[in-house]
Amino acid sequence: WARQLTAAAGEPDRIRELPLWRSMLSEPDPLLTDRLPDPETDTLATAGHLTLRLPADLTEPLLGRVPTA
Repeated sequence: WARQLTAAAGEPDRIRELPLWRSMLSEPDPLLTDRLPDPETDTLATAGHLTLRLPADLTEPLLGRVPTA
């Protein structure tokens, strides 16, 4: 797997992507919220969860067409 990734990294298509990836890494990741995490209150015990059901017409492009591209 590592050899395949190393080989793929040298392919012309991957090399052409470098400016895009570098631009994505040039700025810090945006925070998911407008406040920093608080280790006193932001714990596993206070975590919530969210369950969504998405219709097939929304998920098919991601799960079907994208992986085959």
